Amino acid sequence: MWDFVGVALVAFWLWLGAGVYDAVNHLGEVGELMESVGASLSEDLTQMGDTLGSVPLIGDGIRAPFDSASDGAASIEQAGLEQQAFASRLAWVCAIGLVFVPIVATLAIWLIPRRRFVLVSGKVRALAAMEGGDDLLALRALASRPIEEIAALGPDVAQAWRRGDPEAISRLAALEKRAVGLLPRAAPPAAAVLE
Repeated sequence: MWDFVGVALVAFWLWLGAGVYDAVNHLGEVGELMESVGASLSEDLTQMGDTLGSVPLIGDGIRAPFDSASDGAASIEQAGLEQQAFASRLAWVCAIGLVFVPIVATLAIWLIPRRRFVLVSGKVRALAAMEGGDDLLALRALASRPIEEIAALGPDVAQAWRRGDPEAISRLAALEKRAVGLLPRAAPPAAAVLE
């Protein structure tokens, strides 16, 4: 369950970051428009200057203002390119700034207990695999599980464990395995007198 919640939270923050990136990156559309208009205007003014520059007697004099205006239009085009680059950088900074801290916090809150579970369950699994491991797990359950959980196994489960009753050992070991998450949480077995 918590694994699903952790993955869902990380996915949510990534989705939110992508949305912020797209929203901020749209500011670059103004830059695209400036680039397009500046390039088109610069090209038109250059062509007009070339055309008028070929007119005899007045060509060189009339061409200069068009060349100057063409340079100004090229500056608009350059400003548009810079606007797009700025919008892209800002989008990345906003998106990363928005998602970095929440994702790190989510991972810390999720992975630290997950790591503990993996370590503890690995030790319990290794203990259960050893000869006599279930007996040790039963002892651990008797020592650490709440009295209500032990009493639900039967009124004399401790006596049965002392006698080495395999059924009592198995039930107590299963109780300890459930406590560390190795077995699914289920209703405790019906109370039974273990003889």
